[in-house]
Amino acid sequence: MAYILNPEYQNLEPFIKQLCTPGWFEENGTFLHDGRNKIKMFETGGLKVAVKQFGRLSLLNKIVYCRIRKSKARRAYEYAQKLKALNINTPEEIAYIEIKENGMLQRSYYVCMHTEYQSMLPLFYMRNLSPTEFNEITPLLDDLTSFLYRAHQAGVIHNDLNYTNILYKCPDSSKAPHITTECDTTAKGHSIVPDNSDRRVPDNGYDFTLIDINRMEFYKSAGKPQPLPLKKRLHNLRRLNVSVIAHLYIMQKYAQIMGMRAQDLQLPVINMRYRFEHKRQRTQRIKNFIRGKKE
Repeated sequence: MAYILNPEYQNLEPFIKQLCTPGWFEENGTFLHDGRNKIKMFETGGLKVAVKQFGRLSLLNKIVYCRIRKSKARRAYEYAQKLKALNINTPEEIAYIEIKENGMLQRSYYVCMHTEYQSMLPLFYMRNLSPTEFNEITPLLDDLTSFLYRAHQAGVIHNDLNYTNILYKCPDSSKAPHITTECDTTAKGHSIVPDNSDRRVPDNGYDFTLIDINRMEFYKSAGKPQPLPLKKRLHNLRRLNVSVIAHLYIMQKYAQIMGMRAQDLQLPVINMRYRFEHKRQRTQRIKNFIRGKKE
């Protein structure tokens, strides 16, 4: 068993040691997410903290993550430090834990501050936004575009860039998008996104934070962070799985910031998005076939 604790949170060391106890994580805390990776919220030392337990590893990965590659928990902890240094928001890192036995990694945990930022899941999951609903979220999309541009300027590539891994905070309740949390699968029409040659994107006061950060890259030259080349920006933005109309709007605003024509970014990114999604679906079908799962 080994752990690294942020020096600013030395008072949480007893809690970190408890997490290392077999079965303690399973029996305590409140679930925030129960999937292959499990996330729980705990209250300790007067703080709310989130703990992510990474899913079970294959025999090969138990060896690889112990001897060759850094564990996902360690990467999340170190990437949080890098993001903070680049002024890109992510929940404050507290610790990472690695449980090793017989030269193999058995379990790993990433511990960070719990965030009250909201998920964008109700805005986009299985939804076709009406023109009214779309207009209500354009201030959020404006600020999201600026956030993504700033991350790319800092050389940050989030390799799981989807709306579930970008949380947001409203400037005040009066500006919160008034979108129902119920999934709406009915097709609705959309107004045409207007063209705007003004390169300035208004700041509406929304704030964003990145989560699930164990798969990231930091673009550098001569050891220093550098803005991403255009090709890498587009390749990263293809992963943004918001609704197509929202994706087109974001790419229009991104082009606006860069001083480019909207179609020069919209067309290649949407094309790359469809190819990416097709490849991902095909890969999932193959995995399901191998595992004997039915469609």
